[in-house]
Amino acid sequence: MNKTKTKFLAGLIVFVLFIGIIPLTVQCQSESEPTPTVTAEPEPTDKPTETPKPTDKPSETPKPTDKPSETPKPTDNSQPTSASTRRPTPTPKSSQADSLFLIEIAVGVLVLCVVAFLGFMFIRKRGPNEKKLRKLSSSEFNTWVLKRLAGKPASSMDASFGIDGFTSLGYPLSIKQSDNVGMNSIDLFAASVARSKARNGVIVAFGFSDDAIRGKVRARRGGLDIQMLTVQELLDTKRFNV
Repeated sequence: MNKTKTKFLAGLIVFVLFIGIIPLTVQCQSESEPTPTVTAEPEPTDKPTETPKPTDKPSETPKPTDKPSETPKPTDNSQPTSASTRRPTPTPKSSQADSLFLIEIAVGVLVLCVVAFLGFMFIRKRGPNEKKLRKLSSSEFNTWVLKRLAGKPASSMDASFGIDGFTSLGYPLSIKQSDNVGMNSIDLFAASVARSKARNGVIVAFGFSDDAIRGKVRARRGGLDIQMLTVQELLDTKRFNV
């Protein structure tokens, strides 16, 4: 279950990274491609520039009495000449701001994903796991299981019957720091549950052997419901209603 969660989170992070990289890639490509300069073809003007034609009569030298030729004044609405080129329309500032805003969002999402992943790995590394729980003493392991199930320890009399504690619902609890809990252990615990006049019991271990289910079936025939929980299930599940 823990490996499944890790694979799911890794896949989710890769997906989010991929989604976040798409706008960055598009933006980089749009910025890397130069905007082609559109050269306008010469457009005919209303008053094309007239090429001076040679006249038969040479231009007369203006006389002092003659009025000097007026210098044409530039007009506001000047017509483009044939040598003029059409400049590319600049990108509006609003679209550039939107692009930058999208890039900031994508970068923020990437940073949050990386931080969340690192935080998850850090907490997972510091939190309990099977390897650490195996190294605990028997009393420390029992205390961890009781705390995980919100239970309470058993009295000395109950402990003599093979009961290590009680769950939050008052069911007898047996805690085994072992990997191969089999049918014999289930039978003994079922007998302890019957002596305590209970009908339900919970046994916790690192693992159960193949014949453990036979012990569960035999207990059910006697009117007892024995629930088998692994340590990994306790680690993966936040809350148990037992």
